[in-house]
Amino acid sequence: RIILGPEDTKLERKSSIVFTASDSEPNIQDQMLVICKVLAAFMNKEGGCLVIGVTDNDEIRGIEDDYPYLNSDPDDDFTYQLNDDGYRLKILHDVNYRCGSLAASTLRFDFKEKDNKRYLKINVTKAERPVWVREGSKGSVLYIRQDGRCKPIYGEDITNYITSKMHASMMKG
Repeated sequence: RIILGPEDTKLERKSSIVFTASDSEPNIQDQMLVICKVLAAFMNKEGGCLVIGVTDNDEIRGIEDDYPYLNSDPDDDFTYQLNDDGYRLKILHDVNYRCGSLAASTLRFDFKEKDNKRYLKINVTKAERPVWVREGSKGSVLYIRQDGRCKPIYGEDITNYITSKMHASMMKG
């Protein structure tokens, strides 16, 4: 176990980039979309930390079971090594595609090990500009972190969010 505290606006846990917490069937495309939403929501708020390979109750599941599935995404033709580097590159590839290369460049990867199980901490920096997530037929969606979850925002809330970002940016410079 790692004692991280409850999930909140700055902390999220995911047990895998391949499997949902409740499903034993692999689905790297859907789970990577969830990962991208979390990372973008952190970037659009105050930054944060995504821990992968650890369950919501702080038990280390490990990321090793994800390795065999790194090359199972039919829309991704890159061949990943089945190790930490391939894991990092798979995440970066999806963030580049769904959120953009500037968003991907703000991520800091820190692989850890405890009780012979590997897990990953991704430290996320607050973005200066809104980070959108490409979601196929939905187009691009803006997510923010709120009450320990990723919340899509729409309509007037988008205008208010972008206006507040612009105001904060103008106050800095």
